[in-house]
This record gives sequence, C-alpha cells and structure tokens, in this order.
Amino acid sequence: MSIVLTVAIPIYKSMPLLPMTVDSVLQHRNDGFELLFIYDGYKDGSLEYCNSVCEKDPRVRTIIKESGNLPSARNYGMRCARGCYIWFFDADDLACKNSLDDLVLQIRQMRSYPDVIMSNYSKFINNTQIIWESEYPYEFTDMLKVNGIDMVNRFWGEFNMTWAVWCHIFNMEFLRRNQCVFDESLSCHEDGDWTINTFLKVQTVEVRPKACYSHRMDNIASASYKPFSLSSFRCAMGITTKWFRYFKNHERDCSAILYRLSCSYNDLLHRIHQMLADEKREAIKIYLCNKDIADYKNLYKMKTTKSVRDNPNYDRYINMNRIYKSMIEQASRMS
Repeated sequence: MSIVLTVAIPIYKSMPLLPMTVDSVLQHRNDGFELLFIYDGYKDGSLEYCNSVCEKDPRVRTIIKESGNLPSARNYGMRCARGCYIWFFDADDLACKNSLDDLVLQIRQMRSYPDVIMSNYSKFINNTQIIWESEYPYEFTDMLKVNGIDMVNRFWGEFNMTWAVWCHIFNMEFLRRNQCVFDESLSCHEDGDWTINTFLKVQTVEVRPKACYSHRMDNIASASYKPFSLSSFRCAMGITTKWFRYFKNHERDCSAILYRLSCSYNDLLHRIHQMLADEKREAIKIYLCNKDIADYKNLYKMKTTKSVRDNPNYDRYINMNRIYKSMIEQASRMS
C-alpha cells in the first residue's frame, strides 16, 4: 500500500520520553503511514534507539542532518517526507488511540486532497492523565473552500486556536507549491510564525473533530520550562509585531486576530520578569522604546466589533490591561 501520511519527529534531547511517543504511533497497525525520525547529532542514546526501532518496523526511517535548530529539522523532514500529508510531532507527545488509522482511511477515501486537515487535541500529565481537550467549533465536515485571512481571524482570533503545528495535518504538495518553510533564523515561537504564514495561503480544508494529538504538559526539559532569554524576547517581540502590522494594515476586518496578538504581546510582560537581571533591564529598555509597543498599549481603547467583544480572548485581554499599568510602572523604575 502507498504511504499517504508522514509522521515527522525531530530528535533532540528526546530520551527518555521518546519510546512512549513512538509506541503511541506504532500501536496503529495500518501500513499507510511512515514514522520519520530527524536526528541532528545530540548524543543521548536516541540514535541507537531510533535505529533499533527501524530494524523492527519497516514503516520507520531515520534521517541524519547536521546539528541545527527545530525549524531546520522540520524543513529537512519536509524535504524527505514520502507521504501525501505530513504531521509534525514533538518527541514527548502522544498520538491518540486510533488517530493514525482513522487519518489514513480518511485520506484514502478523499476524492480531492485539501490543503489542511484540521483537528482537535488534548493535554496530559503523568503520562496518561488527560487534563483538557480542545473543542474547536468546526461547523463543516466535508471539504470547504476558505479564505486564508478569514480562517486566521476566525480560528486563531475568535476561537483562540493553538499556534502549535502539531494540531493539524498538512498537504505536502500544498506546502511545496507555496514554499511553506520554517524560518530557520528564529530561536523560538517558530510554530506561530509558520502557522499564520501557512494558513494565509490555505484555500481548502477538511476536519477531524475528534482529538488526534495529545500534548504533554509536565516535561520539565521542554522549552516551556526554560528561562526566557533576551534573544528569545527579541524573537517573540519581532514575530508578534510583524504579524500585528500585517493584519492591522489589511483591508479586511482583522479585529479578532489583532486582539489575539495583543494578548500574546502582553504575555511578554510576564516573561520579562523570568529573565536574568542584566537581560531584564535591556529587555525593558527595548520594550519601552518600541513604537509598536505604544500601539499595543493603546489597542484596548480601539472601538471593538461585536465578534471581538464575544471573543473568549476579550475578557483576558481586558484583564491583562488592568495589570498593564502597574507592570509598566515597575519596569520604568527598574530601567
């Protein structure tokens, strides 16, 4: 049978959680997918483990690349993928039961191939304990023609969809045709940047309302638990302001995604307080001197549309701005 789906997992400091991730994928007995390890040279026993899995299961491949960052690993995975679709995985997360079997069957039964298959996901701790599951309001089941701007404004703006790339499955022909590659210059937040850039080009989607992916929330070795550095701050600020400018200047109504980006930007205030003292002072100077920050500061004063007032992000954004003044005053004193 032909391979219709590539599950791509970058391998970097992946042990000891990688075997659980692999088991969750290979428990599916369907032969219509491949599991692709992208190994970049970190010596923690993961290459030996990957090679042993390849020897046992013909659906598994390991490719070796020069040491680099996560965006470069995903780009290399896209170049080497054999499936019609690609599913980006993190090495500590899990595939939901029956998800790959169902996805392979869904793809094989398609009359035409949408650019993206959208899905839901869950969050878990303690290896198996589900603590939350998304319920994105997909109102369609057949393939739907869409406008990229409206998609981003609705799902990432109004419905607060995750920026993470692993929530959806992407058509490889669509990605190649539109040159959808990860920005390898980014040190963090590459998921959000790539997701927005890619979905702006999407014209057709299909959905799987049931959760396919489960995201681990208690891996203390993950990037989420690392201190926020000055370079990470610059990177996050650059991505957020870039897309805010883009949507603010667009001719269509982008109020919802502007508010979502405002929430993301205001979160940077909290990340500043996680930084080391010297970097914190420099980040505060950057924050206070940046014109885009002034635009964000005044954003809540803008007249909102009904869709934004009904947005679940709206209350969060207003609450963030109540905290805003006191945090800025603290930041000003520190600088």
